Amino acid sequence: MYSIGKYQTIIRFDLKGKHLHPNLMTEQYLINKSIDHDRKAQKMLFERYAPYLLSVAQRYVRDFHLAEDVFLHSFEKIFKNLQNFQNVKGEFKYWAKKIVINEALNYLRSQKNYFIEIDTTILDQKEIEPNVISQMNADELHQLILELRPPFGIIFNMVADGYNYAEISDILNIHEATCRSYYMRSKAMLRDILLKQEYVHHGTK
Repeated sequence: MYSIGKYQTIIRFDLKGKHLHPNLMTEQYLINKSIDHDRKAQKMLFERYAPYLLSVAQRYVRDFHLAEDVFLHSFEKIFKNLQNFQNVKGEFKYWAKKIVINEALNYLRSQKNYFIEIDTTILDQKEIEPNVISQMNADELHQLILELRPPFGIIFNMVADGYNYAEISDILNIHEATCRSYYMRSKAMLRDILLKQEYVHHGTK
């Protein structure tokens, strides 16, 4: 189970003094106070989004402890770049999520076993849309994605996180058509896994 306490010594929040008034705990208030280096506001912002952002890191980095490292490095960057959020359109949650994803991808690139192998056998495959995938909850889908080998899991996650094919191809340095083909194939692979695990009946389209 996720415990906020284990990270406080790393982030080093100063918890002395009075608590912030509950009526002032809006997201924008916490962001503004965090920019002003208010440690209590930073702690509250951390507590509010840490579980979600840690789960994002875990979707990209399979090893839990390495995912924690990615998560913590990401939050350091989030606090250092909070001022930039003022000029970013969109919710803080999704701005922060992109930082976590970028940090996870940077970590994966640093690994010797990270690669994008071009498999020409999948380039002409028709798209398969296993409807059952859209009906699964987040935890079930996360466990399935962990079974996909690189780069299928990475590309599936990036599409699910709102990146389009052009953005993914630029980030991963692969052709857009190849990216699209890998995504289509990843969905077919997830369906095959579901069939083997008997989550769906044979013949389900």
